[in-house]
Amino acid sequence: GSTTLVHQIDEAIIAFTEQSSRFLAPVYANDTVYPALTITDLKAQRTTGVMTLRATVHNQDGELVMEGEHKLLIRRRPTDAA
Repeated sequence: GSTTLVHQIDEAIIAFTEQSSRFLAPVYANDTVYPALTITDLKAQRTTGVMTLRATVHNQDGELVMEGEHKLLIRRRPTDAA
């Protein structure tokens, strides 16, 4: 399930290399916010890779209150020998 996927991603992360955020609207006490991460790019290197994620946060009215980008250096999954 999703818990297994999160565990696999967590173990693959080597470093958080970049982060940017733009705060687009205020958030108030008692607001409910909904964060989301979307993988927008994967660049493979020899033993590692760079994963780019788009980060968004919407409030309870569906208004985009924050957006940004994260870049992570990750371990590549070993490939099976054919």
